[in-house]
Amino acid sequence: MNNLLPFQKPEPLPFPNLPGDQIWTSRDLARFLKVSESWVVKNTRATAKDPIPRIAMHKICFDTLDPDFQDWLKRHLRPVRVDRK
Repeated sequence: MNNLLPFQKPEPLPFPNLPGDQIWTSRDLARFLKVSESWVVKNTRATAKDPIPRIAMHKICFDTLDPDFQDWLKRHLRPVRVDRK
């Protein structure tokens, strides 16, 4: 049952803590997202619908403090429902 008044919006569901101050490899990001590493690599390409922002290094890496990267995560992570008692 919904206890909200007609004009009230429900509270947004919180996101899990975003990664801390570090550089992640495609393997690290795949583990965090629970997807395959090939999915991560495919989605860093410019031809992807919403490419994952990455940094230029000798391999695919991600700056977890980069605002563009964190915005991408927020768009693609599913909110976690927290039961409040």
